[in-house]
Amino acid sequence: MTRAALLVVLALLLGGCAWSNRANRPVWNAFEAHLVPDSSGAFYATLPLTVPAGLLSILLDTFIVHPAQVADDAWDDAAELWDDIPWAEHYYTQLATLPFRAAATPLVFVGMFLGRSAFDLPSHGAQAEAAATRERLEEERTSTLLAVLQAAAGGNELAAFDDLVPPRTWTPELQAAFDAALHAGDAAMRLRLITYARDRHLPPWSTDPTLGLRDPDAVVRYELLSTLPVGVDVPADLIDALRDDPDSVVRWEARHRWP
Repeated sequence: MTRAALLVVLALLLGGCAWSNRANRPVWNAFEAHLVPDSSGAFYATLPLTVPAGLLSILLDTFIVHPAQVADDAWDDAAELWDDIPWAEHYYTQLATLPFRAAATPLVFVGMFLGRSAFDLPSHGAQAEAAATRERLEEERTSTLLAVLQAAAGGNELAAFDDLVPPRTWTPELQAAFDAALHAGDAAMRLRLITYARDRHLPPWSTDPTLGLRDPDAVVRYELLSTLPVGVDVPADLIDALRDDPDSVVRWEARHRWP
């Protein structure tokens, strides 16, 4: 194998992951769009010209154009070593780390430059956009669930409640609205609220897995008791209360679970 062939193979191997993203191969995209014929006859007839040109496009994208695209992101990666240094809280400690940060900066730049050149790593702009999208989605989920819980606390139905995707962060406002809805709702609403929190491991249930087992309605007590996950630590006094429950079905379920 000639040196030129080895170089082409090396380019393909190094840029393989990055090559999967069209944005990382602008020279090849332009070559493919303007110089590769659409018809089969012309395509095969021009292969002696298009193959070398295509290989040149690959080499240019792999070793020049795409590395130039990622140089600023690699610099941003290295610059992160200098972000958010807590001078006010740890001045002398951070001062001692300056030589190490300075020595690591070019190493991080080179390492990330090579990594971003060979692999399709997200740019800092794409990461910021993704973070903004996640934050916006989190805000939408929080506001939607909060509005539904507040409406339920006001006596409205829990329309389309069970399919709502909860936010990742359970805020004090959500907890207050959940408690208000639980207090204001009838037995059916209380059961839906507690089941929703249990199925999604939300703090109203995860902090108190026995939530609802003391509910005044026997149907709620039975439904939550019969679906209580195995391993939940139930206080002894609550077990005794359930085993002696006024409702016979609840008593049977409790004594079956705790002979």
